[in-house]
Amino acid sequence: MKRIGTALLGLVMVVGVVGDCEAKSCYLWEVEQILRAETLRWKGTPYQLGGTGRRGIDCSAFVMTVFKNTFGIELPRCTDSQVQVGIHVSKAQLRTGDLVFFRTSRYSVNHVGIYLKSGEFAHTSKSRGVTISSLYNGYWQSRYWTARRIFR
Repeated sequence: MKRIGTALLGLVMVVGVVGDCEAKSCYLWEVEQILRAETLRWKGTPYQLGGTGRRGIDCSAFVMTVFKNTFGIELPRCTDSQVQVGIHVSKAQLRTGDLVFFRTSRYSVNHVGIYLKSGEFAHTSKSRGVTISSLYNGYWQSRYWTARRIFR
């Protein structure tokens, strides 16, 4: 799986230079499938604040682990640091692989997920563990804060 991720990462760099929309669409579809498969492998893993493994994992560790295991990309461990990586993108410009951040409390950025497609994102929910949710769900829609693009 890591080899596929590394090959796709190389493809995104080439596509970014060439600007071929068809190749870019194909690449994003493949990345989405890889992210969905990795999320499915983690499905059922419970949420645990500070957790980093199959017995329990929190949102930032899930994002960090998925990016490292599938794409060989090292991300910081904490949400506050992850929100500083990559480039800012608007909600209207979201694409597969972008990190989406939420404010679930008044004063801090404290939740992160990985955007998949069509408003869906993979994350670790306190009530459902590793799962896929919709940005259009009232809870997430009202708490959405920002997004960062890791793949260029």
